Amino acid sequence: MPVSDTNRPWLAVMERIAPIIALAAVVAASMRIVSTYEVFSHTTDEPGHLACGIHYLQGDICQYEYAPLARAAIAVGPYLAGARSQQIADIPREGLAILANHYSRFLALARCGVLPFFWIACGTLYLWGHRYFGKAAAAMSVLLFSLLPPVLAHAGLATADMALTACLAAAFLAWLIWTEQPTWPRSVVCGVLTGVAVLARFSTCGFLPAILAIALTWYLLVERPAARHLQAVLRARIGPFLVAGLAAFAAWWAGFQFSLGLVGGIPVPAPQFVTALRYIAHLNAHGQASYLLGEVSNAGWWYYYPVALALKTPVAFLLLLGCGLRGWGRRRRGTGFASPLIFAAGILLVGSFSQINIGVRHVLPVYCGLALLAGNGAILLLGRKNHPAWGILTATALLGWLTWTGVAKHPDYLAYFNELTAREPEKALVDSDLDWGQDFNRLARRLHALGAAEVHFSTFVPADLQSVQGFPLVRPVDPVTPAPGWTAVSPTWWKLRQFEMDSDYQDRPLWIDRTKTTERVGSILLFHFSNRQPSN
Repeated sequence: MPVSDTNRPWLAVMERIAPIIALAAVVAASMRIVSTYEVFSHTTDEPGHLACGIHYLQGDICQYEYAPLARAAIAVGPYLAGARSQQIADIPREGLAILANHYSRFLALARCGVLPFFWIACGTLYLWGHRYFGKAAAAMSVLLFSLLPPVLAHAGLATADMALTACLAAAFLAWLIWTEQPTWPRSVVCGVLTGVAVLARFSTCGFLPAILAIALTWYLLVERPAARHLQAVLRARIGPFLVAGLAAFAAWWAGFQFSLGLVGGIPVPAPQFVTALRYIAHLNAHGQASYLLGEVSNAGWWYYYPVALALKTPVAFLLLLGCGLRGWGRRRRGTGFASPLIFAAGILLVGSFSQINIGVRHVLPVYCGLALLAGNGAILLLGRKNHPAWGILTATALLGWLTWTGVAKHPDYLAYFNELTAREPEKALVDSDLDWGQDFNRLARRLHALGAAEVHFSTFVPADLQSVQGFPLVRPVDPVTPAPGWTAVSPTWWKLRQFEMDSDYQDRPLWIDRTKTTERVGSILLFHFSNRQPSN
């Protein structure tokens, strides 16, 4: 029996209009996403994605760690508008050179290429919820997913995170349906979606096997099939599984334009993929500077993603998630019914071994599973048999709170933090969770409004601040002795201590650590100093 089957007649009405609710949520969210395009400047990764996509559309698969699907989608709009490769060896710099021709237009067109992946993610959520939990729960899950600031943020950027979210969820749902009845057509669809998910982002190679392994373990431990039945199930699926594998390989290789090359002297299909996996493995083994709750590490933390999700997810959503988990624990626990929890657990399990902890975007698909659980939580509250008025009031209050959270934060979805640390988020997380270079346009406008002739500003983001963003004269920040006038500080540059590569700054007291901010411009901290500087 679906979660939404209750004796409350108005929930039956909600079942009937569920597609309308889901569609309205997607349309409203899409409008909010599009409205951010020209507010924000490019983030760290966007120029590189665009450059690789342009190379791909020109028939040259970028020799870089980028998977091609999202990059091609990102590049379609700018390419049709006239963007072409600038033949610059440094990929991010080439992306900047492409954008510089028509900065706002090309950047907005690139971001438009990601919006369809948001629609696919919402459609997958609806089909998933409809199949296992009922239409009302499916519509509620889509609604909640569309209200999440991290989802809105990364659906509005020309990066691969939303593509991974959509394609990984679709591939997992296809495998769930395949296990129920592995027909040949389902095998082909399952394989194609798996190949496409790998093309969306190579982390699928870690996430999807982990999710499927947990699902299989759940099936064996919870449903406890008899040995004879299990043997029959396996025999019936060998052929369809091979078909799915061939379809996955064909889709994957087609995404690499059926390229061939040598790796270690051995001819292999898509040698770029092997090169990329080696790069990713090397990067993960050596780690990357990450920041969490006042600590900097190159090795990361196993608990990084749970903590980041707890701080970046609206409290109202977390409470609905708790209701969904509580209700889930009281119901049957078949693999299909447990699939949202399995999906989220597989992603977080793989994430716990990652030494690259630079943002919840790397586990963004987890919100698909969490949205299904939270959607069930909302339906359980709305359909309570005991104290129904309390349940309706609670669900309405939480939905209102969640909606207001996004409205109040608009358009700063990327820098969103919930009430646990919203006042000083840079004490908890930086990088793509807070300050990813998105506020250069705003800072330039604010400096001009203040009449600033120059600004001291250092950034980790490749950018042509004066010629493209319109900054006044830019000088580097001295973290030990502040200069008179205006100084803007990037929290990521500050907290990751990127200036400490200069030995002059090591083991010396820093004014940044003890000076009150004059104002905030989006995620960037702005200070003004008179000729009299604070003493050390």
